[in-house]
Amino acid sequence: MVHWRLRSRATRPYTPVGAVYYGPFARFADWYHGRRDGRAPLPDPELVERSTPTRDYLAERTRDAYEHEYLWYERDRARVAEELASTSIRIRQTRERVTTVRAEQQRNVLEDAGRLGRRAGEWVTDPRVVKGRRRAEQAWRNRQAQAAIAAVVAEAEALEAHRARLEDDLARRAAVARARVTRLREHCSQRLSAYRRTLLRYHPETGWASVVIDAVPPDLPGWLPPASPAPSRAVRRPVAGARTASRRPGALRDVAVMDLAALPGSALTFGSAASGPGLLADPAVPGRFFALHWQGDAGYVLHVLEKADIGPYVEGRAVTSRTLPLRPGATIGLAGTSLQLLPDGRVERVTDKGRLVVGDLNHVRRDGKSLLTNVSFAQPGGTVTAVIGPSGAGKTSLFSAILGELGETAKGSIVFDDRPVIGRTEEIRHLMGFVPQSEDFHPALTVDQALTFADRLRNSSPGARASRAGRVLGICERLHLEERQHKRIQTLSGGERKRLSIALELIKHPRLIMLDEPTSGLDTGLDGEVMEILADVAGTGCTVAVTTHAVEHLDAADNVLVVGPEGRVVFFGPPADVLGTLGFEEEGYSGLMNWLRTGDLAMAASAYADSPAAKEARDEARHAMAQQNRHIRAGGPGSGPLGGGNAETRGRGSALDRLGAGVSRLIRDAGQRAALPRGRNLWAETAVLVHRQASLLLARGRTELDARLTERFKALLQLLAPFLIAGAGAVLAALAAGKGGLRSYSASGGSPTAALSFLVTVCVLTGQALTYSDIVSEVGVIRRECRTGCRPVSVILAKWLVFSLMAAVQAALVTLVFVLWRGAPVSSVAVGGTADLFIGLAAMAVAAVSVGLLVSARAARLEQAVGLATGVALIQVALNGVTIGLKGPTNWIGYIAPSRWGMAALASSTNLNSLARPPAGTAAQMSGHSDRMWAHTQGHWLVGLTMLGLFSVLCVILAVLALKVRLRKSER
Repeated sequence: MVHWRLRSRATRPYTPVGAVYYGPFARFADWYHGRRDGRAPLPDPELVERSTPTRDYLAERTRDAYEHEYLWYERDRARVAEELASTSIRIRQTRERVTTVRAEQQRNVLEDAGRLGRRAGEWVTDPRVVKGRRRAEQAWRNRQAQAAIAAVVAEAEALEAHRARLEDDLARRAAVARARVTRLREHCSQRLSAYRRTLLRYHPETGWASVVIDAVPPDLPGWLPPASPAPSRAVRRPVAGARTASRRPGALRDVAVMDLAALPGSALTFGSAASGPGLLADPAVPGRFFALHWQGDAGYVLHVLEKADIGPYVEGRAVTSRTLPLRPGATIGLAGTSLQLLPDGRVERVTDKGRLVVGDLNHVRRDGKSLLTNVSFAQPGGTVTAVIGPSGAGKTSLFSAILGELGETAKGSIVFDDRPVIGRTEEIRHLMGFVPQSEDFHPALTVDQALTFADRLRNSSPGARASRAGRVLGICERLHLEERQHKRIQTLSGGERKRLSIALELIKHPRLIMLDEPTSGLDTGLDGEVMEILADVAGTGCTVAVTTHAVEHLDAADNVLVVGPEGRVVFFGPPADVLGTLGFEEEGYSGLMNWLRTGDLAMAASAYADSPAAKEARDEARHAMAQQNRHIRAGGPGSGPLGGGNAETRGRGSALDRLGAGVSRLIRDAGQRAALPRGRNLWAETAVLVHRQASLLLARGRTELDARLTERFKALLQLLAPFLIAGAGAVLAALAAGKGGLRSYSASGGSPTAALSFLVTVCVLTGQALTYSDIVSEVGVIRRECRTGCRPVSVILAKWLVFSLMAAVQAALVTLVFVLWRGAPVSSVAVGGTADLFIGLAAMAVAAVSVGLLVSARAARLEQAVGLATGVALIQVALNGVTIGLKGPTNWIGYIAPSRWGMAALASSTNLNSLARPPAGTAAQMSGHSDRMWAHTQGHWLVGLTMLGLFSVLCVILAVLALKVRLRKSER
């Protein structure tokens, strides 16, 4: 095993430590040796030897590489340690010099106190002059002494700084040595895994060999310096065996009490620009979010100053008015914080730590299959929980339930930060992030663009806009993407794409992030890197839950949740206790997975359900739900925490009085709601999506700076392809029109009717081609963004605006090419021949864009979208009123085709009925059809355009509904 990339140099203090090169020759050698030993077969079940020569060779070469690294590390460490010892001696000597110089200065000061008298030759001098001379001499000596002291102190500080650099250098060399040795071990594990996979494929005793042969590399050497302790890691990892039993509801919460009664006549303001107890450190929070005012016996008043996407929420319901009276006992929900209004004018601010509690969670599909069965566990905040189990065991369904996407079909209790998830999805949605297994992002964008657009969609407050660039850069540096920040996503490696997918969720600072198989498709070293990144994310206080099949790196997690078929939990606890508790120390995780797939789990699931960890989770979930139900009963409409008055005064009065009061309250709330300042509204959200869609279109023509000329030409051709196709269609229409064009009848064989039909067909095909594959190919991205609060109507509206503008440009190009070749139409009904022709073609193209959006939103796959778009285009070509004669039932059917109305508008504006007839006295026959909808009047022209507009609006509405249904089905 050769380690080319880790070959030592004479000096290598801070060279980057990357992955060990695993080239094609080594890959082929591992495959060849695994195939050879498997066919041998090695190891032989009849022999005592339980290893193979290749496996021993790889392990021995790794130990040699360890020794090689040790020699270089000891040489560097000894040199730095020697210089550090010398510097320490010099620092001690310099400090002694500082002490000596200061003592000498003090002695001189005492001696100067008695040296103000006369000297020889000064007996006749004025005493005042003598004293002035003596004081000047003393000042000069003091300055000299101070300069000497400053020089010695500066030398001491320089030596201290040099020693700090040497200590940092020594620590860095230790970190580099540990990183290099760790990479060597990971490389050995990678080669052993590849060798083992091939050997097991060809070995006749696969089951026996899978137990005997493992891919565990040699342990790290004993000379390796210990890693620097991470404070966040130490805090995150409780003592084994007491990770969940020692937790109690509210034990991980920071509580601060603010006394509003001590601020008579004033209010306490909350927001990102507030100070003291009102500070809310979240980029999505406005500077002046809301204010709380204590009014004595009248209770509290909540004044919303700036509307945001994250609330505020009172008892799980979003505040929809500017001013809301609240009674003691109400709870205001914020980002990771809740405010409890106490009866005596005090407010209890509770900062939660991301604790997730699941109690007796069950989910049964409509076909009767159970996906989750009595799932109970409690995950402390700031920890990593790895969920393992066979495929189809319900791991993804568990995440869907936590996200609130299963709705009422999930039975049980899910509590996050003391907030029930089921029924309060809107309040806690911004606290959660979900990274799907698929790579749901636009590969044509750069990393910086993807993160910027994601942040704009999630954080729209002025403070978030001001710090967006720094926040994006910080996320890139945190996930080691800063060097790839301005590269296209399609150029990233698999590990970099996984890190980008995580960054898209971390940009909104979630309290809980869930990842579905983030290590799938990655090599052994890369999936270990992803798990370490998740551990670092948890170290910042974010709770992490991850489903994984990479059992080699479970030690990076704090807890492991083992799930069997039908979502039955058999274990929850530290990774070191999984195999021992379930009795698979010898078989390992391969035997555990086989048992989970085929074994009887009833006894193990029952044992876990009776364990202290499961019981505590159920008790804590029931406690939180009971507390929530008390708040709901106390805070119903017009009672309890919300609204004014007490139960006695509300119960009095006639039904007519109560009805009048209700109407007055509705009118007052409507006025307050209209005056409420808005956060990210529909149009702001649509503007962001429009900008991103335009960036995606422009990215088609963008290439790397070092791209070849052929690649640049292909990119430019891809960008201009829709316009080139539209121009080619206009050329064909001009050829079909003949020399007369749309001005007069052509006796040379041209047909104005065929030309208009061709123009309508071009608009239908090019308009649908812009959008029929757009939504169906981006449904993963759309689902991810809608999960974080993006509206489906904004998605459809943004695409419709961008592609409609593009379709209008195509229509302008078609009009220009046709008019330049055949001349402008003579007849018109509104602005002019050319303008009327463009308006009709643009309206037809926009209607085709709308139809394409509906097809794309309705199709389940891209192949289905192609088929639907082709069928719709054929129907429109057939029913445009020219291709076939529309009489009887077909005439009524033709009214549902936008092309029929587009052809009618164009024929009406160009007076096609007269152009299609030959001049009187000629023997030529009518070269086209005639239709009463083609009458040359402004009314018929406006009817055609109006119908095209109605078709466009209807298709956009249906596309929004289809997308909502599609997203709702995917959630189930």
